[in-house]
Amino acid sequence: MPDINYYMVSIDITYDCNFRCLHCYNSSGEHNQDSKRELTDKELYQLAEEIRDTKAVVACICGGEPLLRIDAALKVGEIVTSNGITKVNMVTNGWLMTSEIAQKIKEAGFTNVQVSLDGANPETHDWLRNRKGAFHKVLKAIEYLTAAGVSTCISFCPSIMNLSELNGICSIAEKYGIDLVRVQPLMVMGRASKNLKKYVLSEFDYYEIKKLIYEQKHSNSAVTIEWGDPIDHMLRYTTIGNGDSISVSVDPYGDIFISPYIPICIDNIRNHSFTYTWENSLKGIWKDGYIVSVAKNIVSPELMELRNILCRRLGGDDYYINLQTLKEQMSLAEWNRLINTCLEEIT
Repeated sequence: MPDINYYMVSIDITYDCNFRCLHCYNSSGEHNQDSKRELTDKELYQLAEEIRDTKAVVACICGGEPLLRIDAALKVGEIVTSNGITKVNMVTNGWLMTSEIAQKIKEAGFTNVQVSLDGANPETHDWLRNRKGAFHKVLKAIEYLTAAGVSTCISFCPSIMNLSELNGICSIAEKYGIDLVRVQPLMVMGRASKNLKKYVLSEFDYYEIKKLIYEQKHSNSAVTIEWGDPIDHMLRYTTIGNGDSISVSVDPYGDIFISPYIPICIDNIRNHSFTYTWENSLKGIWKDGYIVSVAKNIVSPELMELRNILCRRLGGDDYYINLQTLKEQMSLAEWNRLINTCLEEIT
């Protein structure tokens, strides 16, 4: 039995992006903060070595658009997988994919690449991705990846604009030999909070998705639809177990988070190593009162807007605060009062 630490880590290697997707939860492409600089290649490789040595079960290279730092992404993948245990995946919009890059991804040992396809035709996909030609580019990316023998899956973000196209997405997946479509609900965060509030699905719409998933499961199709519940981890981690985090993300500036929906960072790899933070600061973190106070109130995708409002109250759009700094500036009672005030804005 291999010695594995059962945790998952996502590495956002850049906030740079060649798209300005209407629904981007972290507003990629708009992070022009002069006071911060993204991790260098050297820092990313050191991070990758620590992830390798702590034996994560899986690492995901995300962004921004990771193909904008393709050389670093490939090297990180090679380092992480060199322990023979950790698997590495990538998430991409596909625009920059070529046959040569797809082959390099295969050779670097990536287990899976997830491409985003948010419509069964150019009109809907290009609308959400906010770039003309994106639909045809992502289909070419799928061709390149599958031809190179890279396991590929499709992610689909349903909205009022494209809900009727989920069956069409499955047909495209089947055409290209892809057996998994991940449905990931529209999160009212980042640019989505500015652009797409009126396109959020209703409870009835989500019921329709549930029916489609059931029908797909019991059809003769080789394609499976997987529901990606963004709320589930907060419910499970705060109510089950000892509160240790089994999922962690590192943003392009080196800040470490346990959830993209809670605007509190635990540490920064420039202050303490990733290994130190994993072995010390993340123990029991989901039982921390400041974390629980946010997590217990985000019970639906619509309430993810709590993060946006907290960010603005704390310092501005996409602002977040270090956990230790928060505890020094505000008592738990004051933090709870702030959360209740923010919730009133939503309701």
